[in-house]
Amino acid sequence: MLTWTSQGKTAWEVSVILSISKNTVHTHLRNSKDKLDTSNVVHTIVEAVRLNQIKI
Repeated sequence: MLTWTSQGKTAWEVSVILSISKNTVHTHLRNSKDKLDTSNVVHTIVEAVRLNQIKI
């Protein structure tokens, strides 16, 4: 999800790609933010890249 979000996809677009609800996408993004102890999605993506958890 973070990879698609980093590419500019909206929560709705990610939900269509993965066949899940938009709320589930928001939940996963919030969980990622909490696990990485970040304050917003951009910071979460930067941290995930820095920790080699995603590639963009």
